[in-house]
Amino acid sequence: MDSIQTPTTLPPTITRPRGLVDAVMSASLHEQGSASRTASAWRWALTGHGPSPVSDAPGNGQPPGGGAITAEAGHRANLGRGYPPWREDGNPDRQQARRVLRWLTGAADAIPLLDPGRGRYVGARFHLARTDTQLRQVRYWAYTGLAEHGNLPEQIPRWKAERPWQWPAWWMNAAWLNGTIAYLDWILGDSDFAPLSGHSLLLDPVTTLARIDSRDLAAFQRMYGIQCGAPDIEDEISGYVSSVTMQGHEGQPTAEPDEKPPPQWGEGVEQAHDWATGEDAKPPADHHGCGDYHPCPDVLRCLCETAGHCLRGQCPACTDRICNAAWTSIEENY
Repeated sequence: MDSIQTPTTLPPTITRPRGLVDAVMSASLHEQGSASRTASAWRWALTGHGPSPVSDAPGNGQPPGGGAITAEAGHRANLGRGYPPWREDGNPDRQQARRVLRWLTGAADAIPLLDPGRGRYVGARFHLARTDTQLRQVRYWAYTGLAEHGNLPEQIPRWKAERPWQWPAWWMNAAWLNGTIAYLDWILGDSDFAPLSGHSLLLDPVTTLARIDSRDLAAFQRMYGIQCGAPDIEDEISGYVSSVTMQGHEGQPTAEPDEKPPPQWGEGVEQAHDWATGEDAKPPADHHGCGDYHPCPDVLRCLCETAGHCLRGQCPACTDRICNAAWTSIEENY
Protein backbone atom coordinates (compact mmCIF):
# COMPACT_ATOMS: atom_id res chain seq x y z
CA MET A 1 0.00 0.00 0.00
CA ASP A 2 2.88 2.30 -0.86
CA SER A 3 3.81 4.63 1.99
CA ILE A 4 0.41 4.51 3.72
CA GLN A 5 0.08 2.11 6.61
CA THR A 6 -3.18 1.37 8.37
CA PRO A 7 -2.83 2.15 12.11
CA THR A 8 -2.86 -0.81 14.48
CA THR A 9 -5.96 0.72 16.07
CA LEU A 10 -8.26 2.52 13.67
CA PRO A 11 -9.35 6.05 14.65
CA PRO A 12 -12.81 6.15 16.26
CA THR A 13 -14.18 8.08 13.28
CA ILE A 14 -13.55 5.11 10.95
CA THR A 15 -16.58 2.82 10.82
CA ARG A 16 -15.27 0.15 8.43
CA PRO A 17 -13.59 -3.09 9.50
CA ARG A 18 -9.81 -3.04 9.29
CA GLY A 19 -9.61 -5.86 6.74
CA LEU A 20 -12.05 -4.09 4.44
CA VAL A 21 -10.16 -0.79 4.82
CA ASP A 22 -6.90 -2.52 3.88
CA ALA A 23 -8.40 -4.20 0.81
CA VAL A 24 -10.21 -1.14 -0.54
CA MET A 25 -7.26 1.17 0.15
CA SER A 26 -4.87 -1.14 -1.67
CA ALA A 27 -7.13 -1.20 -4.73
CA SER A 28 -7.69 2.57 -4.53
CA LEU A 29 -3.97 3.33 -4.46
CA HIS A 30 -3.46 1.01 -7.40
CA GLU A 31 -6.13 2.91 -9.35
CA GLN A 32 -5.14 6.46 -8.43
CA GLY A 33 -1.47 6.27 -7.44
CA SER A 34 0.36 7.19 -4.25
CA ALA A 35 0.77 10.84 -5.29
CA SER A 36 -2.96 11.45 -5.83
CA ARG A 37 -5.45 13.39 -3.74
CA THR A 38 -7.19 10.07 -3.20
CA ALA A 39 -4.03 8.75 -1.54
CA SER A 40 -3.91 11.92 0.57
CA ALA A 41 -7.48 11.18 1.70
CA TRP A 42 -6.49 7.74 3.01
CA ARG A 43 -3.32 9.04 4.69
CA TRP A 44 -4.94 12.09 6.27
CA ALA A 45 -8.09 10.31 7.53
CA LEU A 46 -6.21 7.34 8.96
CA THR A 47 -3.09 9.02 10.36
CA GLY A 48 -3.46 12.81 10.25
CA HIS A 49 -0.24 13.09 8.24
CA GLY A 50 0.23 15.06 5.06
CA PRO A 51 -2.07 17.71 3.61
CA SER A 52 -5.82 17.22 3.69
CA PRO A 53 -7.03 15.99 0.30
CA VAL A 54 -9.42 18.76 -0.76
CA SER A 55 -8.46 21.98 1.05
CA ASP A 56 -4.71 21.18 1.27
CA ALA A 57 -4.63 22.13 4.95
CA PRO A 58 -1.52 20.73 6.68
CA GLY A 59 -2.08 17.68 8.88
CA ASN A 60 -1.05 17.74 12.54
CA GLY A 61 -0.14 14.07 12.84
CA GLN A 62 -3.37 13.22 14.67
CA PRO A 63 -6.32 11.56 12.88
CA PRO A 64 -9.02 14.18 12.27
CA GLY A 65 -12.33 14.04 14.08
CA GLY A 66 -15.65 13.37 12.44
CA GLY A 67 -16.55 17.04 12.05
CA ALA A 68 -13.24 17.81 10.35
CA ILE A 69 -13.67 14.92 7.92
CA THR A 70 -17.24 15.97 7.09
CA ALA A 71 -16.10 19.55 6.48
CA GLU A 72 -13.23 18.36 4.29
CA ALA A 73 -15.49 16.14 2.19
CA GLY A 74 -17.81 19.10 1.59
CA HIS A 75 -15.12 21.79 1.16
CA ARG A 76 -16.13 24.22 -1.60
CA ALA A 77 -19.37 22.35 -1.97
CA ASN A 78 -21.17 25.01 -4.03
CA LEU A 79 -19.42 24.26 -7.30
CA GLY A 80 -22.54 25.12 -9.29
CA ARG A 81 -22.85 21.65 -10.83
CA GLY A 82 -26.19 20.68 -9.35
CA TYR A 83 -24.85 17.71 -7.37
CA PRO A 84 -22.94 17.23 -4.14
CA PRO A 85 -19.19 17.48 -4.84
CA TRP A 86 -18.58 13.85 -3.90
CA ARG A 87 -20.90 12.93 -6.75
CA GLU A 88 -19.74 15.34 -9.42
CA ASP A 89 -16.60 17.39 -9.11
CA GLY A 90 -14.61 19.02 -11.89
CA ASN A 91 -11.51 17.16 -10.68
CA PRO A 92 -12.03 13.35 -10.79
CA ASP A 93 -9.18 12.64 -8.37
CA ARG A 94 -10.56 15.15 -5.88
CA GLN A 95 -13.99 13.61 -6.24
CA GLN A 96 -12.64 10.17 -5.38
CA ALA A 97 -10.88 11.69 -2.36
CA ARG A 98 -14.19 13.07 -1.11
CA ARG A 99 -15.76 9.66 -1.61
CA VAL A 100 -12.99 7.96 0.40
CA LEU A 101 -13.68 10.28 3.34
CA ARG A 102 -17.41 9.68 3.25
CA TRP A 103 -17.00 5.91 2.95
CA LEU A 104 -14.50 5.62 5.80
CA THR A 105 -16.78 7.48 8.21
CA GLY A 106 -20.00 5.78 7.11
CA ALA A 107 -21.55 8.90 5.59
CA ALA A 108 -22.01 6.87 2.39
CA ASP A 109 -21.69 3.18 1.63
CA ALA A 110 -20.66 3.59 -2.02
CA ILE A 111 -17.29 1.84 -2.31
CA PRO A 112 -14.74 4.48 -3.39
CA LEU A 113 -13.26 2.60 -6.33
CA LEU A 114 -13.58 2.74 -10.11
CA ASP A 115 -13.65 -1.05 -10.44
CA PRO A 116 -17.05 -1.90 -12.00
CA GLY A 117 -17.05 -5.11 -9.95
CA ARG A 118 -16.24 -3.39 -6.66
CA GLY A 119 -19.30 -4.82 -4.94
CA ARG A 120 -17.34 -8.02 -4.36
CA TYR A 121 -15.50 -6.28 -1.49
CA VAL A 122 -18.73 -6.36 0.55
CA GLY A 123 -20.26 -9.51 -0.94
CA ALA A 124 -22.48 -7.66 -3.42
CA ARG A 125 -23.11 -7.85 -7.15
CA PHE A 126 -21.56 -5.55 -9.75
CA HIS A 127 -20.67 -2.16 -8.25
CA LEU A 128 -23.44 -2.34 -5.66
CA ALA A 129 -22.98 -1.77 -1.94
CA ARG A 130 -25.91 -3.93 -0.80
CA THR A 131 -25.85 -7.70 -0.60
CA ASP A 132 -28.48 -9.92 -2.19
CA THR A 133 -29.97 -10.49 1.26
CA GLN A 134 -30.41 -6.75 1.75
CA LEU A 135 -31.85 -6.28 -1.74
CA ARG A 136 -34.38 -9.06 -1.20
CA GLN A 137 -35.35 -7.70 2.22
CA VAL A 138 -36.23 -4.28 0.80
CA ARG A 139 -38.07 -5.90 -2.11
CA TYR A 140 -40.13 -7.85 0.44
CA TRP A 141 -40.93 -4.60 2.23
CA ALA A 142 -42.08 -3.08 -1.07
CA TYR A 143 -44.37 -6.05 -1.73
CA THR A 144 -45.69 -5.69 1.84
CA GLY A 145 -46.48 -2.05 1.13
CA LEU A 146 -48.49 -2.92 -1.97
CA ALA A 147 -50.43 -5.55 -0.04
CA GLU A 148 -51.14 -3.25 2.91
CA HIS A 149 -51.59 0.13 1.23
CA GLY A 150 -52.97 -0.91 -2.16
CA ASN A 151 -51.67 -1.38 -5.69
CA LEU A 152 -52.54 0.60 -8.79
CA PRO A 153 -55.95 -0.15 -10.32
CA GLU A 154 -55.84 -2.64 -13.17
CA GLN A 155 -57.51 -0.11 -15.45
CA ILE A 156 -56.79 3.61 -15.20
CA PRO A 157 -58.80 5.93 -17.47
CA ARG A 158 -56.51 7.56 -19.99
CA TRP A 159 -57.30 11.08 -18.80
CA LYS A 160 -56.13 10.08 -15.31
CA ALA A 161 -53.11 8.19 -16.59
CA GLU A 162 -51.99 11.36 -18.37
CA ARG A 163 -52.19 13.35 -15.11
CA PRO A 164 -50.05 11.31 -12.68
CA TRP A 165 -49.38 14.24 -10.34
CA GLN A 166 -53.10 14.49 -9.63
CA TRP A 167 -53.33 10.88 -8.47
CA PRO A 168 -54.22 10.04 -4.87
CA ALA A 169 -51.20 9.52 -2.65
CA TRP A 170 -51.63 5.76 -2.46
CA TRP A 171 -51.58 5.47 -6.27
CA MET A 172 -48.34 7.42 -6.41
CA ASN A 173 -46.95 5.28 -3.61
CA ALA A 174 -47.94 2.12 -5.48
CA ALA A 175 -46.23 3.34 -8.64
CA TRP A 176 -43.08 4.11 -6.60
CA LEU A 177 -43.08 0.65 -4.99
CA ASN A 178 -43.64 -1.07 -8.33
CA GLY A 179 -40.64 0.78 -9.77
CA THR A 180 -38.60 -0.30 -6.76
CA ILE A 181 -39.60 -3.93 -7.27
CA ALA A 182 -38.89 -3.79 -11.01
CA TYR A 183 -35.36 -2.46 -10.38
CA LEU A 184 -34.57 -4.98 -7.66
CA ASP A 185 -35.97 -7.86 -9.73
CA TRP A 186 -33.69 -6.82 -12.59
CA ILE A 187 -30.44 -6.47 -10.69
CA LEU A 188 -31.12 -9.67 -8.72
CA GLY A 189 -31.51 -11.56 -11.99
CA ASP A 190 -35.16 -12.42 -11.37
CA SER A 191 -36.34 -10.47 -14.41
CA ASP A 192 -34.69 -9.86 -17.76
CA PHE A 193 -36.66 -6.64 -18.34
CA ALA A 194 -34.91 -3.37 -17.52
CA PRO A 195 -37.17 -1.29 -15.24
CA LEU A 196 -37.35 1.95 -17.26
CA SER A 197 -36.71 1.15 -20.91
CA GLY A 198 -38.51 -2.19 -20.80
CA HIS A 199 -35.70 -3.71 -22.86
CA SER A 200 -35.05 -7.41 -22.43
CA LEU A 201 -31.58 -7.59 -20.86
CA LEU A 202 -30.76 -10.28 -18.34
CA LEU A 203 -28.06 -9.17 -15.94
CA ASP A 204 -25.47 -11.59 -14.63
CA PRO A 205 -22.52 -10.53 -12.47
CA VAL A 206 -20.08 -12.49 -14.64
CA THR A 207 -21.31 -12.01 -18.19
CA THR A 208 -22.37 -8.39 -17.69
CA LEU A 209 -18.94 -7.31 -16.46
CA ALA A 210 -17.25 -9.44 -19.12
CA ARG A 211 -18.91 -7.27 -21.78
CA ILE A 212 -16.60 -4.38 -20.89
CA ASP A 213 -14.09 -4.16 -23.73
CA SER A 214 -10.59 -3.55 -22.39
CA ARG A 215 -10.01 -1.15 -25.29
CA ASP A 216 -12.79 1.05 -23.91
CA LEU A 217 -11.59 0.92 -20.32
CA ALA A 218 -9.98 4.38 -20.34
CA ALA A 219 -13.15 5.96 -21.72
CA PHE A 220 -15.27 3.94 -19.32
CA GLN A 221 -13.26 5.07 -16.31
CA ARG A 222 -14.04 8.69 -17.10
CA MET A 223 -17.47 7.94 -15.65
CA TYR A 224 -16.61 8.59 -12.03
CA GLY A 225 -18.68 8.19 -8.92
CA ILE A 226 -22.12 6.72 -9.30
CA GLN A 227 -21.60 6.44 -13.07
CA CYS A 228 -18.66 4.08 -12.84
CA GLY A 229 -20.27 0.70 -12.59
CA ALA A 230 -21.66 -2.08 -14.71
CA PRO A 231 -22.49 -0.20 -17.93
CA ASP A 232 -25.81 -1.94 -18.60
CA ILE A 233 -27.11 -0.72 -15.24
CA GLU A 234 -25.70 2.79 -15.53
CA ASP A 235 -26.90 3.20 -19.12
CA GLU A 236 -30.43 2.29 -18.02
CA ILE A 237 -30.42 4.89 -15.24
CA SER A 238 -28.64 7.73 -17.04
CA GLY A 239 -30.45 7.16 -20.30
CA TYR A 240 -34.05 6.87 -19.15
CA VAL A 241 -34.68 8.05 -15.60
CA SER A 242 -35.09 11.78 -16.34
CA SER A 243 -37.49 11.23 -19.24
CA VAL A 244 -39.68 9.11 -16.97
CA THR A 245 -39.58 11.10 -13.73
CA MET A 246 -40.14 14.51 -15.34
CA GLN A 247 -43.36 13.57 -17.12
CA GLY A 248 -46.22 15.92 -16.40
CA HIS A 249 -44.26 18.49 -14.40
CA GLU A 250 -44.81 22.15 -15.26
CA GLY A 251 -42.80 23.03 -18.35
CA GLN A 252 -42.04 19.37 -19.04
CA PRO A 253 -43.53 16.91 -21.56
CA THR A 254 -46.93 15.48 -20.76
CA ALA A 255 -47.12 11.93 -19.42
CA GLU A 256 -47.02 9.17 -22.02
CA PRO A 257 -48.75 6.18 -20.39
CA ASP A 258 -48.54 4.11 -23.60
CA GLU A 259 -44.79 4.57 -23.89
CA LYS A 260 -43.42 5.00 -20.36
CA PRO A 261 -44.15 3.92 -16.80
CA PRO A 262 -45.52 6.58 -14.42
CA PRO A 263 -43.07 9.21 -13.15
CA GLN A 264 -43.32 7.94 -9.56
CA TRP A 265 -42.26 4.52 -10.86
CA GLY A 266 -39.12 6.19 -12.23
CA GLU A 267 -38.55 7.88 -8.87
CA GLY A 268 -38.75 4.51 -7.14
CA VAL A 269 -36.22 3.08 -9.60
CA GLU A 270 -33.87 6.02 -9.04
CA GLN A 271 -34.07 5.79 -5.24
CA ALA A 272 -33.59 2.02 -5.38
CA HIS A 273 -30.49 2.53 -7.52
CA ASP A 274 -29.03 5.21 -5.27
CA TRP A 275 -29.62 3.01 -2.23
CA ALA A 276 -28.31 -0.16 -3.86
CA THR A 277 -25.10 1.56 -4.97
CA GLY A 278 -24.59 3.08 -1.51
CA GLU A 279 -24.99 6.67 -2.64
CA ASP A 280 -28.01 7.06 -0.35
CA ALA A 281 -28.71 5.36 2.98
CA LYS A 282 -32.46 5.72 2.62
CA PRO A 283 -34.04 2.53 1.22
CA PRO A 284 -36.76 2.91 -1.42
CA ALA A 285 -39.18 1.04 0.86
CA ASP A 286 -38.96 0.88 4.63
CA HIS A 287 -39.71 -1.92 7.06
CA HIS A 288 -43.41 -1.13 7.20
CA GLY A 289 -43.85 -1.00 3.44
CA CYS A 290 -43.88 2.73 2.80
CA GLY A 291 -42.26 4.52 -0.10
CA ASP A 292 -42.20 8.30 -0.33
CA TYR A 293 -45.85 9.16 -0.92
CA HIS A 294 -48.17 7.39 1.47
CA PRO A 295 -47.93 7.36 5.29
CA CYS A 296 -48.85 4.28 7.26
CA PRO A 297 -52.63 4.23 7.83
CA ASP A 298 -54.69 3.75 10.96
CA VAL A 299 -52.94 2.25 14.00
CA LEU A 300 -49.69 1.78 12.08
CA ARG A 301 -49.48 5.42 11.06
CA CYS A 302 -45.94 6.71 11.44
CA LEU A 303 -45.51 9.51 13.99
CA CYS A 304 -41.87 10.21 13.22
CA GLU A 305 -42.35 12.91 10.59
CA THR A 306 -44.18 15.13 13.05
CA ALA A 307 -41.60 14.44 15.76
CA GLY A 308 -38.73 15.29 13.39
CA HIS A 309 -36.80 12.12 14.18
CA CYS A 310 -37.37 8.39 14.27
CA LEU A 311 -39.17 7.41 17.46
CA ARG A 312 -38.27 3.72 16.98
CA GLY A 313 -40.01 1.72 19.73
CA GLN A 314 -42.23 4.66 20.73
CA CYS A 315 -43.81 4.76 17.27
CA PRO A 316 -46.35 2.04 16.42
CA ALA A 317 -44.93 1.83 12.90
CA CYS A 318 -41.26 1.52 13.86
CA THR A 319 -39.28 -0.93 15.93
CA ASP A 320 -35.52 -0.90 15.60
CA ARG A 321 -35.04 0.78 12.23
CA ILE A 322 -35.32 4.31 10.88
CA CYS A 323 -38.51 4.71 8.87
CA ASN A 324 -38.75 6.69 5.66
CA ALA A 325 -41.02 9.34 7.16
CA ALA A 326 -38.13 10.45 9.36
CA TRP A 327 -35.56 10.76 6.59
CA THR A 328 -36.65 14.22 5.43
CA SER A 329 -35.88 15.68 8.85
CA ILE A 330 -32.67 13.66 9.12
CA GLU A 331 -31.40 14.84 5.74
CA GLU A 332 -32.28 18.47 6.48
CA ASN A 333 -30.12 18.29 9.63
CA TYR A 334 -27.24 16.47 7.93
